[in-house]
Amino acid sequence: MEIIIASDNHYNQKVLELIHGRHHQDADLFLHLGDSQLPYDSPLMKDFIKVAGNCDYDRNYPSHQVQDLPGLDKIFMAHGHEHGVKETTKRLEAAAKDVGATIACYGHSHCVDVYREDGGLIVINPGSTFLPRNTRERTYATLTIGPDDYQVKVLQVETGKVLLQKTFEKGA
Repeated sequence: MEIIIASDNHYNQKVLELIHGRHHQDADLFLHLGDSQLPYDSPLMKDFIKVAGNCDYDRNYPSHQVQDLPGLDKIFMAHGHEHGVKETTKRLEAAAKDVGATIACYGHSHCVDVYREDGGLIVINPGSTFLPRNTRERTYATLTIGPDDYQVKVLQVETGKVLLQKTFEKGA
């Protein structure tokens, strides 16, 4: 299963067009973690499972989403501003665990972050597709769920070049 994860494009529509165009043939899911600043029903956002960011004012956006995946995996999605992710991801991790998620995805900080926490939860922040903070490059992520592992890649928006790649074994 191939999942595309984007966040924080702050009304820059071209980056979403580029990402969608690059992956629409192969991706099973597109996730947007907030601060698109686009209307919920924008044609550009129609293929994305999406949540509200602190700069999204359309009330149709949910504050978080839980996405059941084939097999035993479940993704918890939130922008992160309501979980204080700029200070720590502990509240986000707890919220994800409360719903039985195996993967937590968040945005808000504009900082790439990919790790597995002690309890096994995989945590992904794809950075920002428009205003990066801990990289020079504008970024998004892909999550590939295979039979034995999870592979996360952070890619540069403009070129699709892989900037970071991490693999986590299932059941580890």
